[in-house]
Amino acid sequence: MGRPIGNGGGKSKMGASPSAMGRGNPKWGAPIGNGDRGNQNGGRPIKDGGGEIQKFSPEQRESILTAVVGAARGAGRLTPPADWPAIAAGLRVGATPRTLALVQELAALFGDTTALDQVRAILTRADLPTGERQAALSLLIQAGDAGTAPLLQGMLSDATTPGGLRRQALQALASLKDPETPKVLAGLLPKLSANELPDAVNTLASTQEGGKALLKAVEDKTVPATALSPFLVRQLAAFNDEELNAQIKAVWGDVNAPKADLAKQTQKYVEMLTPSALKLGDAAKGKLLFLATCGQCHKLFGEGQNVGPDITGSNRADLNYLLENVLDPNAVIGKDYQLNVFTMKDGRVLSGVIKAENPSAVKIAMMGGIEFSLPIADIEKREVSKLSTMPEGLFDALQPTQVIDLVKYLQSGGGSRPAEQAADKVVGAIEGESLTAKAAKGNVRTQGMTRFSSGKWSGGAHLWWTDAKPGDKLTLNFNAAKAGRQKVSAVFTKAPDYGIITITLDGKPTSIREYDLYDPQVIPSGAETLGEFDLAAGAHTLEVTITGSNANAKPRHMFALDYLKLEPQ
Repeated sequence: MGRPIGNGGGKSKMGASPSAMGRGNPKWGAPIGNGDRGNQNGGRPIKDGGGEIQKFSPEQRESILTAVVGAARGAGRLTPPADWPAIAAGLRVGATPRTLALVQELAALFGDTTALDQVRAILTRADLPTGERQAALSLLIQAGDAGTAPLLQGMLSDATTPGGLRRQALQALASLKDPETPKVLAGLLPKLSANELPDAVNTLASTQEGGKALLKAVEDKTVPATALSPFLVRQLAAFNDEELNAQIKAVWGDVNAPKADLAKQTQKYVEMLTPSALKLGDAAKGKLLFLATCGQCHKLFGEGQNVGPDITGSNRADLNYLLENVLDPNAVIGKDYQLNVFTMKDGRVLSGVIKAENPSAVKIAMMGGIEFSLPIADIEKREVSKLSTMPEGLFDALQPTQVIDLVKYLQSGGGSRPAEQAADKVVGAIEGESLTAKAAKGNVRTQGMTRFSSGKWSGGAHLWWTDAKPGDKLTLNFNAAKAGRQKVSAVFTKAPDYGIITITLDGKPTSIREYDLYDPQVIPSGAETLGEFDLAAGAHTLEVTITGSNANAKPRHMFALDYLKLEPQ
């Protein structure tokens, strides 16, 4: 976290009492112990907090700990060294505020109950920046903190919870098993937005109880049957539960019934998709169909999800090639895109395509681009399905004109994209792409954003910083038209391969500390307050530092700024 984690004074929702560790105080009221793990230091008192540690300067300790915590993020659950209390105490002596924050983050990852209580307090504080609360939730997910699930259920029932945090909460409940989650989510299904519904569906489908609640909602028409993909139906069938199987049969039918009329189906679409028919097709409508169907797993021209193969360079112009892959997706399945089904020791079943794997964890991608890291130690059984993640019958679900539009777009070279309307600018915004920017490392440029349908960017573009690494800095210059106290806010872009950042203004800390820019989709962040500052008229400087990346993010550490806004106070 970007600062020592406290509860900002006052009693937290977890019942934590106020302490000297409140917000803004660089010192903790008392060292964090090792929670309920018992004294791993053999009962010996810690006299000097670990003498060896004191040989390093506070700045050296901060640098070393930054590297240690960066490696720990995304590494799964951690076991503390036997002498962790002594190490922690030594690190705190004369420590910088950031070192204190990093010690606390490491303590939470080690399962320290006091540290976890304090991180939960940050998660539930509505007055904190959304990014800080999201970073706290990422930490709690990695720690496998069961006490977080009831808090997330409450936050989802609160309409004031920010949208980005709501989506992260819905996704997190899939990894934090709690008996109340199916009931809570089932009750929320009719109220969820179009962006939130797939996350809730995926989470419900991860347990038998949730699957039953989900299928009951489909049966009651609370949730449309189209929200339940063949991908998830296969996952539910993997539970091999009689009641679930009966529900699947009732609301879905036979799972993966073999297609006995492939030749007949192929001929049907060859006759439908003639050159003259395709010439009359609408590629703009086809793009929308692609994003709603194929784009949930595939990328084309840089848009869509990275679950299945990117089809931009495939032989799309060949109609027979398209039909073979769409009508008979199980004919040939690439090793990298096989559906892996994981039965977890706590009873959950999760499935997806393997995106990364190491001795401690497996990262899988599910339809829609959602990714999970599964600790190896938590996996009971792993199976590789003989079926493709791509559903059969894709064309059967579309009207003939829709099939023509979709195929026209699929066969296009990228130049037949829908016309984009000029994007409006936010009144009073200082556009990110208009700022003078300087980065010692990486590339800074303007990126047009009108092709992304998941949100709107002021002016249809943002300032984009790529090829950076943790520790790299970006300097942005802006002007204040008038002198005085002003509230400074910003809108960033969030995406699957964006990093965690901290920002200073004229060298002073802002509220953007350890702000997590990860999201499964490419979306604007919403306005985030940097704080109130006494600004002189004229030039000012923002400095953005990459500090790491979310455990679920592709570690490319990108950053983008849509706009800044100054409001006199």
